Amino acid sequence: MISPLKSIGAKLFLFVLAGSLVGLGGLSCWFYQLLKNQAKIEIQKTLNQKVGAIELELAKTEAFTFSMSAAVKTMYDLKIADPEAYKKLVFEFFLKRPNLAMAVYFGQTSFGVIKNREWFFPYFYPDPGIAGAIGKPLPSPYNTIRYSDLFVDDNYPEQDYYKIPVNAWKKVWLEPFDWHGITMTSLLEPFYDNSGKMIGIVGADVNVTALSDQVKGSVTSGAGYFIILSEQGKLLAYPPDPKKAQERQSYQDVPTLKLLWQKMPKNEAGIIQLEGNFWAYQRVPNTNWLMIAAVPRAVVLTPVLVSAVGGALAAGVVLALVIVLFVRQLNQRLQPILDECYKLAETNSHRTEDRGEFSDKNLGKISFDNTNNKLQEALVFNGARDELGVLSAAFNRMAEQLKESFETLEDKVKERTAELAGANQEIAALNERLKNENLRMSTELDILRQMQQLILPKAAELEAIEELDIAGFMEPADEVGGDYYDVLHTDGIVTIGIGDVTGHGLESGILMVMTQTAVRTLKEIREQDTLRFLDILNRTIYKNVQRMNSDKNLTLAILNYASGSLSISGQHEETLVVRKGGHIERIDTMDLGFPIGLDEDIADFISHTIVQLEPGDGVVLYTDGIPEAKDINKKFYGLERLCEVVSRNWHNSAEQIKQATIDDLREFIGEQKVFDDITLVVLKKKDQVMVKQEERSLLEAQLYS
Repeated sequence: MISPLKSIGAKLFLFVLAGSLVGLGGLSCWFYQLLKNQAKIEIQKTLNQKVGAIELELAKTEAFTFSMSAAVKTMYDLKIADPEAYKKLVFEFFLKRPNLAMAVYFGQTSFGVIKNREWFFPYFYPDPGIAGAIGKPLPSPYNTIRYSDLFVDDNYPEQDYYKIPVNAWKKVWLEPFDWHGITMTSLLEPFYDNSGKMIGIVGADVNVTALSDQVKGSVTSGAGYFIILSEQGKLLAYPPDPKKAQERQSYQDVPTLKLLWQKMPKNEAGIIQLEGNFWAYQRVPNTNWLMIAAVPRAVVLTPVLVSAVGGALAAGVVLALVIVLFVRQLNQRLQPILDECYKLAETNSHRTEDRGEFSDKNLGKISFDNTNNKLQEALVFNGARDELGVLSAAFNRMAEQLKESFETLEDKVKERTAELAGANQEIAALNERLKNENLRMSTELDILRQMQQLILPKAAELEAIEELDIAGFMEPADEVGGDYYDVLHTDGIVTIGIGDVTGHGLESGILMVMTQTAVRTLKEIREQDTLRFLDILNRTIYKNVQRMNSDKNLTLAILNYASGSLSISGQHEETLVVRKGGHIERIDTMDLGFPIGLDEDIADFISHTIVQLEPGDGVVLYTDGIPEAKDINKKFYGLERLCEVVSRNWHNSAEQIKQATIDDLREFIGEQKVFDDITLVVLKKKDQVMVKQEERSLLEAQLYS
């Protein structure tokens, strides 16, 4: 009998378990490296998100200064030379500045914008409440704002904040500086006339201290911190010692950062290990600041090590149990064969004993003849110590065939593994590029979408119009829409604009913002002539569209109301004039204008019509997204249904009419996807009874307040 310790089962168990443990050790090392790399990727991803958040805030300021330069350029093109008009324009932009912007300003080059004045630099900023602040506070209710002409108060042509962008001929972010205990930076952007000559700069001062607050908190697992360094290596955010950031000390004052600065490659992003920490770094594209995420090495590697070792031990235990069960099952299957082999050996022993051909350690070759006297089988025992010695002869040929098959299979597996690894690397690289591109585009669209929402008329503005009850609604089909509407009240004249830019997305959204800015500018300079108003607006938009190398244009209707008379001009959808009882008159605007931005000169196509409005009368304006909306059966909502809903609800307020219309439209669309922007404006001349009720409600509110 074979000793249990020398059996094939015992050897198989020991050999397989030892080999498996070696393999598991290697696999554990590989798994450890994989988890460590994944942790590094997560740190870099978190840093990238923080950089993206800062980039978004800075991009809002860049979009804001671009819009202001466009407005100043528009007034310059209209040959407006009144300094007060430019001062008022800068003040209006100051009131609508982004959250992080502290000061807003514009400065001309020598005789650049205002031809009868060499230097002019209106500058608005929050009053810091300290002695010696430049400029003077504005009258109430704006007495918390100070105004200064920086030529008078600071001789700006000799200052770096003017000379740097002028000499650079491009947009620049200044190195952060101290402003009454707050770290600030300045965005300065030159602008040019149509011949390419620089005529001035616009700018905004940004609160870096408030921006740095956005990166407070841990990096991962409640540990780590974020650092921000300026382009010149000044500390802007440093959680281990905030005072160093407040004083904007150099990275060279922090030994670890000094060593890190020397070891960082010149590329834009990466991660390195230094002094027990992981240091991930990435540049902020707008300002070329450097943002760093510091995470203790133990925080990253301890969970990774526990996972790798624990997984290896668990796998080893499971594998040992599997091997034991497998060997037991194998022995059960081999035992009947071994029993027959032992019987055969015993029979051979009896046949050869008399000839002295048998020994305890060796059995010679024994042949057995069948009934046909032919050699059928041979068993060879050469000092057999285990089951393999007994079965080796029977399995020899099969082992050779299996070896050949395994070698062929291994070659195929290696080939396929190499192909899959290469394909996986390509897919990962493409996926990373796609994510970065999506993030960039999402950032751009989000900025423009916020700008569109910011310039829509506010409810307080509409309520301040005494004679009219006005309600508006706009919902883009995409993140950035191409619909436009606005309500402006200037010198007793209420101007309502509504338009629809061709297409959707970034270009359409930009064209919508440019249209609103141009209309607002023309209203602020009191341009009353309808033909000249639309002609100037069209030429402005047309030239910008040509510069953009775009094929976008828009339909646009401009309505002016004063003392019961409503003037309608411009080509757009039909204008619905609704009388007090709900009767609707449809006015075709096809002959009142021409698409804006399609041709440079449309003066010959511009016309207008006058409608008289009595108390209770009104107007409904809309874009084609309403009548062309489809339900699940591809049926159009239609203009007739819109008229029916408006007529049925005309006895209500403008807000109620608008809401009833939108509710009916949503019910009609159902689960169908909305493919176009939806815009609706309801204007209704107030009854004298309604006006008196509002006056009485206001009086009661004042009495009980």
